[in-house]
Amino acid sequence: PPDSALYQSIFLDHADPSSGLSTFWFLSTPCLAVLKAEHARSILRHSVERKTFDIFTRHFKRSLGKDSLVIMEGGGGTWRHHRNLVKAAFTEKAVRNMSGSVWEVASRFARSILDECDADEEGSIGCYAAEALDIFKWATIDVFGQVALGHDFECTSSLSQTPVAASFDATVEDSSARTTARNLFNPMTQWYWLPTERNREYAFHSGTVRRALEEICERKVEDVRSKESGGEKEGKEDMLAILLKSDVVATSNDDQSQSQSKQTP
Repeated sequence: PPDSALYQSIFLDHADPSSGLSTFWFLSTPCLAVLKAEHARSILRHSVERKTFDIFTRHFKRSLGKDSLVIMEGGGGTWRHHRNLVKAAFTEKAVRNMSGSVWEVASRFARSILDECDADEEGSIGCYAAEALDIFKWATIDVFGQVALGHDFECTSSLSQTPVAASFDATVEDSSARTTARNLFNPMTQWYWLPTERNREYAFHSGTVRRALEEICERKVEDVRSKESGGEKEGKEDMLAILLKSDVVATSNDDQSQSQSKQTP
């Protein structure tokens, strides 16, 4: 990574050898970096409050969404609502059901590679070669699609990065690049309205991802509604379906609570 030397200097080289703690300032905010698991555990369990820096999060809000738990400041009503929804997707039963999707992707990936080997010319030794990073990306995006969205991005079946997967990868890499130390105060990378090639490419890829996700979500909402109205038994569910069902329940409970509070003299 471009800033790896800077991060090593701040978080490792200047950390206290015995405690693994490093203190520094980010603009006007005092910060503490931890290296040991027990310290990270203590901080995360101490409070749900989280302080974010808009100079970073403004970029990731564009790719992850403005209400993403990853970048949302903890403790607020929206944060608690989203946290409660996400909890429903990580129960033992939910995780066990979704694990089957991982095996399906892995099995399909292996079959695609074997088919590619069998497609070699007669008499040659079947083999398949690809960049390891590309292979990991294909598997990751397909697992994410199946587990989180119930959607097949078809990277492992085609042994290539499909257009939507490529756009998703491009938006994440773009956000990461804009938040490096060398770009953080560069107006050419911070202002999205400038007519630069980077901004045009970002607009294209982010639009591709947004349209694809909107279509997936619309189909999933209709699917969940049809199953709920039809009384179908629960089968293998993806995270999005669980979140949608949890949101319906949470909204219903909130409405009931408000109604009861109004009726109470």
